[in-house]
Parts: sequence; structure tokens; C-alpha cells
Amino acid sequence: MLEPEIIKSWPVEGISRIETEALFGNVYVVGHESSKIRVEISVRSLGWPLIFTSRNTQTILKDFELHLEQKEDVLHIKSGLKGNMVNWLRFTGLRFKISLPKHKAIQTSLRLEAGNIRLDDCDGKFHVSTGAGVLRFERVNGDVEGRTAAGTVEISRCKGNISAQTSAGTIEVSDCEGTMSFSTSAGTIEMERLVGNVYATSAAGTVEAEDIDGVLKVHTSAGTIEVSGMNGSLGASTNIGTIEAEILALGDFLHLETQAGNIDVKMPFNKGADLSISGYTVRAPQIEHFEGIRERDRMEGAVFNGGIPVQIRAHAGNVKIGQGRLNAFSSLNKRIKENQFTLPQNLFQWNTKGFLLSLVICVTLTYGVNSIFYFSIELSNGNALSGIYIGIVLGNLVNSLMVLLMVAWFTKYFVPRIKRNWVKYMLLNALSLLGSFFAQIILILIYWRYADIPEDTEDSLNMAYLYLFIPCIVASIYFFFWQRSQQITRKISEQEYQLVSLEKLKTRAELDALQARINPHFLYNALNSIAGLVHEDANKAERMTLLLSKLFRFTIGVKDQHFNTLEHELDIVRTYLDIEQVRFGPRLTYLLQVEEGLSQVKIPVFLLQPIVENAIKHGISKISGEGRIEVHIARHDDRLVLRIHDNGPLFSENFFTGYGLQSIQDKLKLLYDHRASFDIQNNDFKQVIIELPC
Repeated sequence: MLEPEIIKSWPVEGISRIETEALFGNVYVVGHESSKIRVEISVRSLGWPLIFTSRNTQTILKDFELHLEQKEDVLHIKSGLKGNMVNWLRFTGLRFKISLPKHKAIQTSLRLEAGNIRLDDCDGKFHVSTGAGVLRFERVNGDVEGRTAAGTVEISRCKGNISAQTSAGTIEVSDCEGTMSFSTSAGTIEMERLVGNVYATSAAGTVEAEDIDGVLKVHTSAGTIEVSGMNGSLGASTNIGTIEAEILALGDFLHLETQAGNIDVKMPFNKGADLSISGYTVRAPQIEHFEGIRERDRMEGAVFNGGIPVQIRAHAGNVKIGQGRLNAFSSLNKRIKENQFTLPQNLFQWNTKGFLLSLVICVTLTYGVNSIFYFSIELSNGNALSGIYIGIVLGNLVNSLMVLLMVAWFTKYFVPRIKRNWVKYMLLNALSLLGSFFAQIILILIYWRYADIPEDTEDSLNMAYLYLFIPCIVASIYFFFWQRSQQITRKISEQEYQLVSLEKLKTRAELDALQARINPHFLYNALNSIAGLVHEDANKAERMTLLLSKLFRFTIGVKDQHFNTLEHELDIVRTYLDIEQVRFGPRLTYLLQVEEGLSQVKIPVFLLQPIVENAIKHGISKISGEGRIEVHIARHDDRLVLRIHDNGPLFSENFFTGYGLQSIQDKLKLLYDHRASFDIQNNDFKQVIIELPC
């Protein structure tokens, strides 16, 4: 390990935040027992080792612009490469080691364009991001938010609020405690031995969880979900994958749902539960103390007179319920850990890097096509070198066939077993070189030994061994585009399924309009209130009947549309609250506040009413004093922010969003993908916050 070239330290008193920015390099943050913040900077080679360069490290440091200074309570650590193009081609970077006093919570921000970030045995609040590198967190206490665009995330033995996101890598988490949130677009998520509230989302990969104690909510669009040793509450949903779960002890809820896969779950039935299970077929053992309906495609009823809500739905698959431990998982996409290789985003764009990449591709194609024409013309002339040209053409055909078979064999048997992308290319090149060697030996035996070769060309043929490396280049290019085609195919399948899911959600909304939008309990209470008012206050009974009729008219009038104006949606909410005011009397007041100019903004149909209804059911109805509902809608930058507040009791610690709120989250994801957010604020000012692009 290289010795540090720069060492500086600052007293921790008076420093509350550290901001670090670097172009490329590694950052290592570690806790120590000193009362000072210590920064060590060393030179790091990104290409060839420094021992092969003629420049010493002090000279290399002059290529960088370094800023290490304290301004008020902020310590700034910044580095940038000077503008000379030669400096960029030397492939050197800096390594930062930042030592922080233990048990001193310091807010730390780390941002790299390319490089690895490691946090080890430290306390505080950390916000870290890198464009292309690995994130590794170990023994961190506090709040950690990490993001990498093209790397893996490894987390172990951490406590606190942990959030990690990667676009094209895997996430591995173990032995952590607290509130955790993980998200990846094209990789898997592996979790084991976690305690607390865990949220995991993967767009195109598998989610695996083992020995989770607390609350686990998982969603994947195009992968499977595998959970074993679950002790607590579980919510899992997937679009085109299967769900396999082993529940050791039920928590406050169990919710499993898949659109196009099977569900295999093993769970105990030793406490009260309300079962709602449906699928193409439902297979379950005889459950003691079960009362309800049991048919081929559903189970509805209660165990021990009811209790924990258990909802299991496979819309286009089978459901299997068992008791005891699962022996093994047999997922269709078991252990899909291939890191997909993507084309650079600036390819074919008119900048320096895009121009050079495009030029290499054009030169290669032009040279190859010209070679085909050249040898074809020379072979037709029948000159003295025709024998050599025929051999070259045969060699190219043999190498092409060998490369095709080699890549096909490699992708089938080796790719699923190798995790790192660079290892795949190294092994493929080694196999291609070996295959090319044997292919040329065969060609010598069947052609070159019999070919009529002019004597003056024999010396040139001694250099033919250089052509052994051509199949390596071709195999790498072919494998590169094979990986890219796999990712494009997966992405297209996911987009097509989202369109199908959106159409299914539309049909589901129409069929469930009376049940999900105006539920039977509300209708029952409203009709009872009308019946009681008929003899006491006929005018008020008439008004309530008209309001109820108006609310039904809203429900029927939203056919064949996904969006409605904000003004129309607030009219629905106002009508609903007016009806509830008749029921609660002076106990219920409400406020609908909208920023000027937003009345015609389009939002999803029936977005607000289910949330307000949930506030009445779980908030206002639980208190004896005055209840208040507030809806505030405003625009912040390019976002529409909707806030729904009630002064009822806070949600329970393990609160799980039921079908009403869950359907809203699903709708937002389908309509806006990741551009919309849904958040439940459970503090002194309890509220639901929705942000939409506008």
C-alpha cells in the first residue's frame, strides 16, 4: 500500500459537516479514537502500476487541483484534474483516507464521478454517491444514503437508517438493524439476518431474504422473490416472477401478490388469522379451526375466529400453502447475477468520446468489407498468390465458426456461474486463443501442407501467429453485443408488461368501483344516517341523499379514463366529506386548500378520495374529540405536492398499507414509473404526501 503524500488534520470542535468531491479515485472513511479529523491523500494508478512510470508521486500530485480548507463549520475536501489532455491519458487518481472521531456524529457528503467508497466503523450521517464504483459500508451507526450508477453495494453490521441504490449492480446486506431501503434496476438484492423495517425494490432481478425479524416489504417487476426464516410482517409483490416464502412467525400482516407467477408459502397456523387466498388453483393442507369457504381457486375465512390479515393472490398462477420449513427454492430465475454491459450513453453523439468510438466502429467495418472485396477479386484473377488467398479465406471461415461455437458454449455454461464482468472477458479471450490455435493446426493439416506457396512468401508466413489473436477480438465484440441484446430484450419485455398491467388496472378499477371507491361500510353508515334523519330533519336527509347520489355519479362518470382535473377530484372529496359531516356532526371539520392556477392540472382518477376515506376510518373515527381533515395542494418547482393530514392517532409502528393505499402506490408506479413518490409521515403532524411531475 502506498504511503500518503499529504496528511492534514483539524480539531473536531467547530466542524459539523464534511463535503468531499473528486473526479475519480477511492475514498475510505474510518473511525478512530482521536479527537481530530485526519485526511490522508495518496496517489493511485488507474491503469498501469506507478513503478512503470518515470514520474514520482510528488510530480503526479501537481496534475491535480486540491482544496483542503475549513469554512465556518464545513470542511471542504475537493480534487480535480488540470485541463491538460496528457494528464487525462496518464490514468492516475487520488486515494482519500478520512479518519473521523468515534461517537461524534458528523454529517459527511462524498461524491465521486468514478471510484469506490468505503465506510468502516464510524458514526454520523453520510450521503455518498459515485458514478462507477463499489459502495461498501461496515459497522456504521447513523444515517447512510448511498448511490452508485454502475457498481455493487455491500453492507454489513450497520445500525440506523440505511438507504442504498444502484442502477446496474447487486446489493448484498447482512447483520444490520434499523430502517433499511434498497433499490436496484438491473441486479439482485440479497439480505440476511436483518432486524427492523426493510424495503427492497428491483426492476429486473431477484430479491432474496433470509432470517428477517421485523417488517419486510419487497417488490420486483421482472424477477422472483425468495424469503426464508421470516419472523414478522411480510408484504411481497412481483409482476412476472414467482414468490417463495417461509414464515416462522406471523407479524401484523402477510400480503403476497404476483401478476404472472406462482406463490409457494409455508407458514404456521397457530394464531388467529383472516385468510383471503386466490389463484388459478389453491392447494393447502387441512387447517384446524378454519371456518369459511374453500374452493379450487380460493380460500376465504378465519382461523381461530380471525385476527392477522393474510392476503395471498396469484392473478395468473397457482398458490401452494404448506406448513414447516422449505427444503430448497426452485425459482425459474434462480441466482440471476449477471452484470449487464451497456453501451456508453454518448455513443454516436457529437462529442470527443462519442466521435472516437464511432470512428473505431466505422474503420473496423470499412476495413472488413474492403478485405472481403479484395480477396474476392484476387481469387478471381488466378495469380501466383491464389493459394495463399484461399488459405486466408479458409482460415477466416474456420475462425468465424470457432468464435460462434465458442461464444455460444461460453454464454450457456460459464456466464451464469461468473459474477464479475472482467473475469468473463478474460476467460473468453483465453478460450478463444486456445480454440484459434487448434483451429489453425487443423487448417495446416488439411490445407497448408498441401498448398502451393511461392518461396518468397514463406518468411511472411512465419508471422501468421499474429492472426491467432484476431478471434479473441472478434469473440469479445460478439459477446459485448450479445450482452447488450439480452438487456434490451429484458427491458422491452418489462415495458410491454407494464402496458398490459396498466390496461388490467383500468379494468380492475371499473369492476371494483363500488367496492373500492364507495365501500359497503360507508354506504351502510350513510343509509343509516339518512334513515335516522327522515323523521328528524327531512331537509337534511334530502341533502344527504342528493350528496350520495352525486358521489355515485362521480364513480360512474370516470369510465375509460385514467386522469381527471384536480378541480373534479376535489369535488369528489368535498362531496364525500360533506356526507361524513352529516354522520359525525360538529366532530368533523375539513379544509381543502389549493394553490391558485392548479385547478385544471390532471391527476390520476380517484387519487385523493381513498386517502381521505382512510383518514376517516383510521384517524377521525378513533378519537372522541374534534376531528379535522386537511388537504393542501401546491406546486414546488416542477412537482405537484399533495398533502393529506388528519389529527387522529398515529399509525402503529408496523403499519401496513392495505388494498386502498397499496392500489394507489401501484397506480402511481404504472402511470409515472419512478417519477412519482408516495410517503407516509408518521410523526407529530401525521400526513400522507404524494409528489407528481407536472
